[in-house]
Amino acid sequence: MPHGKLQRQKYELPLLKTLEEFGGEVKVPDLAFYEAIRQLLGITGREFDPIHAKPKWLYELQWVRYDLVQKGDMDGSKRAIWKLTDQGRARLKSEWGNYRRVSLEDSLGAQASLGRADVVYVLTKEDIQTVARRSLGRELTDPELEGVAKELPNFIDWFEAVDITISNTL
Repeated sequence: MPHGKLQRQKYELPLLKTLEEFGGEVKVPDLAFYEAIRQLLGITGREFDPIHAKPKWLYELQWVRYDLVQKGDMDGSKRAIWKLTDQGRARLKSEWGNYRRVSLEDSLGAQASLGRADVVYVLTKEDIQTVARRSLGRELTDPELEGVAKELPNFIDWFEAVDITISNTL
């Protein structure tokens, strides 16, 4: 799935929050800083971008930083320094309370509480097994299935999928 501005938006608050936790300013590359953001985002996959020679999420994070500088939430005046601005601090203060990463368990729980007519799209364990049979020639074991189910939300950007579908449909 291509990354884009909608995909990157979900990185903004975690980047600002981690930057604040690191004192508001970081000289990059800082592996501890990157690791803190990765954990906050819940990124467990290590998908590598061979063109840019870095993990894909880290490449996207650098674009997020650029976007935040353009918005005034970060200061871009010094090379290799990621710095939070007063505007960024204010945004973080006003928006952080509403931020939460949605886990697969949260998503499934929400679907279970909705009526069937309210659910638009669901992936089942059988759907995952169908893909496994076609690509691997076998079904996944229970631990493998649980591992895939746990990682799947890191690869499905539902917001961007809905936005693209709306744009293509209207």
